Amino acid sequence: MKHALKLLTLPLIALALPSCSMNPLFYGYRSAPGVPKREAPNPNPSLIETSMPSHNAVVDNYSRRGFRVIGYGDTTARHNIDAQNARLLAIEKDADVAIYSSVYGGIQTERVAVPIAGHYSSDYSSYSNSNNDYSSSQSNSQSTVYEYQNRDYEVWHHKTTLLRGN
Repeated sequence: MKHALKLLTLPLIALALPSCSMNPLFYGYRSAPGVPKREAPNPNPSLIETSMPSHNAVVDNYSRRGFRVIGYGDTTARHNIDAQNARLLAIEKDADVAIYSSVYGGIQTERVAVPIAGHYSSDYSSYSNSNNDYSSSQSNSQSTVYEYQNRDYEVWHHKTTLLRGN
């Protein structure tokens, strides 16, 4: 019975933990070189939310207290990323502290191709050979017509620093 419960527990834990690919902070993350693995990882790291201008000062404060930077990330997104993602990244990377900052970056414009409803282009072609026998074929293809439009979207900048105590 105990063995069956252990077998059930592992898949349930795996389902409960988010995948790195789902965490938007994972994509801009870079590990510091030479960070060793620990025998006992920290399942409950601290999350420190700070402003972008004071982010480095907070990191320096923790460094003076004996913490070591094990990785950092800098990413831009079209939405504000929840700070709990920094904590989840800290769990994944085995950190003791996650320092997280986010700042609104303003509106940016990009040019995108947008289909024009009801507008299509058609292509007809026929072929014949010059021998005594005659053959022809006709193809008909239809494609959508697009126009370019400017689309505005919001941009957010996010910074995460992961630290580990000695």
